[in-house]
Amino acid sequence: MQRSEANAYRRDRTWGSLGPDMLKKLPLILALVLLQAPGLAQAAGRKAAAPPPPVPVYGVAVETLEITGAKAGFMEMGAAAGGTSLLYRTTISSSSVLTKTRSKLTNSFRFLGAGEAPLQAGKCTIKTDGRSMFGVEWNQLTTQLYACEIKDRPADTYAMEVALPAFKQTGLSLGGMSISTSGDSNDPAIQAILRGRMTYGGAKYEAVPTGFDQITPISGRRVVQGYVIIRNGTAVGRIVFQGASTTKGSLTLPVSATDGREAVIFMALNLLVMPDLYSPAVRETM
Repeated sequence: MQRSEANAYRRDRTWGSLGPDMLKKLPLILALVLLQAPGLAQAAGRKAAAPPPPVPVYGVAVETLEITGAKAGFMEMGAAAGGTSLLYRTTISSSSVLTKTRSKLTNSFRFLGAGEAPLQAGKCTIKTDGRSMFGVEWNQLTTQLYACEIKDRPADTYAMEVALPAFKQTGLSLGGMSISTSGDSNDPAIQAILRGRMTYGGAKYEAVPTGFDQITPISGRRVVQGYVIIRNGTAVGRIVFQGASTTKGSLTLPVSATDGREAVIFMALNLLVMPDLYSPAVRETM
C-alpha cells in the first residue's frame, strides 16, 4: 500500500471509529468550542495576574479591618466588621410573559451595631424598571438597578442604589438543542456602567470599582475586585473582596464617627453581599 493510500485509510478509520452517535454530536461540540474560544484566548494571552489597584489617598484618618462572618438567624447569612454586622436573607422569584422570563432577587437585611443593637433594616432588589432615586438617567435596555430601601427612613436622607449592566441573552440552536450565551462582561463599556450611590444621614456617598478580573471559561462567582467609597469627592473607605466569599475581605474605614464610619460600613457590606452580575456563574442562577 502506497503512502497516500495508507494516510487515507488511517483517516477513514479515525472518523469511522467515532461511531454514528458521536458523529451526530460533532456540530454541538464544535459550537461549544466556538462559544468558549474568546474566553480561552483571553486566558491564554494573560501572562500574569493584573497588579493590585493603587491604594487611594484618603481625606480622613482611616484604619483597615478584616471582614468576618456574623452570627445570623434562621435562613440568614451575615458579615461583620468593626463591631457592626449586616445580616441578610436572599429570595429569588421569576415570572414568564409569553417567551420572556423575568427574575427578581431581593436581599432583606438587618444592620446591627454594638451588642446587636438595631441600626437599619430594609431590602435591596434588582430592578429592571422603575426610576432612580437619585435622578440619574439610565436606559433599562442596557442598565438595571440594585436598589436598597431602608425601613422607616425617608428616601431623601437614607437610600442606596447601584447601576448594573442589563446583560442580554442570545441563543443558538443545533439539532434540536439550544445553547444560551450572554454578553462579554470583559467589555470596558459594560464595566463602566457599575457605580454605587448612597445617601446616609443626609450625606452623599459614591462607590466605584477598584478593578475587574478577566472572565474565562472557569471563572468563579466574583469578577469585581472591590470598591473605593467616596464622600464629597474624597476617598473615605475601601473594600477588598476575598474571592467569591460574602463573609471575608478587608475594609478600610474612617476612624471617627463624624467622618461617616457607620455609613462606610453599611455601604461596603451591602456591596459585599450584592450579586456580582459580571460573573456568568451568578447570572445562571437568576
